[in-house]
Amino acid sequence: MTKTLAFALFVFLISSALPAQTTTPSAHAAGSQSTSKSAPAPDQNVAAPGEIDSQASAILDRYVAAIGDKDAWAKYSSRVSKGTIQVPAMSMTGTVEVDEKAPNKMRSVVTIGETPFEQGFDGTVAWADDPQNGPRVLQGRELEELRRDSDYARPLHLRTLYPSIKFLGKEKLGDHDVQVIELSAPQTGPEKMYFDTKSALLLRVVASRAGPDGVGTVESMLEDYTEIDGLKLPMTVHQTTSSVSYVVHLTSVRHGVDIPDATFAAPESAQ
Repeated sequence: MTKTLAFALFVFLISSALPAQTTTPSAHAAGSQSTSKSAPAPDQNVAAPGEIDSQASAILDRYVAAIGDKDAWAKYSSRVSKGTIQVPAMSMTGTVEVDEKAPNKMRSVVTIGETPFEQGFDGTVAWADDPQNGPRVLQGRELEELRRDSDYARPLHLRTLYPSIKFLGKEKLGDHDVQVIELSAPQTGPEKMYFDTKSALLLRVVASRAGPDGVGTVESMLEDYTEIDGLKLPMTVHQTTSSVSYVVHLTSVRHGVDIPDATFAAPESAQ
């Protein structure tokens, strides 16, 4: 069970940059209160712009406008999010905490019972710590995925984070008409993003993600978009892997929090 959760929860932590979530309470006593995610900031680890077709580019333009323009994202350079996680098939619940700081620092903690599953990126070093694998420094594809997904203003930087972006066509997703694009980057697999034709909001992401035991597919369904601090953000994420499904619900998000850089550092015992 722990082994299954180690992969599943780390998939979530990697994907958390889509909505964003988590934090260490003692390190963030100050900051503006809200319930959302935010923020931009110059990115120092993005790839050079590459191939993107005009239809895909137009979809991304509408998406950014729908979730808040660049000025709204630029108001804050840090974010602290908290929420809950449910794993129905295992009758397990827990908490989610995420700290993020521009341009690309992130630390996430999912706690099930009294067991923490942690992951972070300090701008250079990516790391993870869970009861199955212990503390470790990430390399190869795991490093590249976490480096990219730790971008604080990821929705604004998709064109540079993914050198190849193409429009795949239109589909039906439940009651929604959606437009689908595929994004690819070196050293990582392609991902598909599904945008609502009417609202332009991102509703679904299907991607492969590397974990401690290899590469697996994760599907994320984004729901409960709420406007906070000028941004429209998904507060609920349903995620499914080959082994487990779980639901993350954000209960609070604060912007402009003073987060020490030490928060994102790898454990000294990480190898």
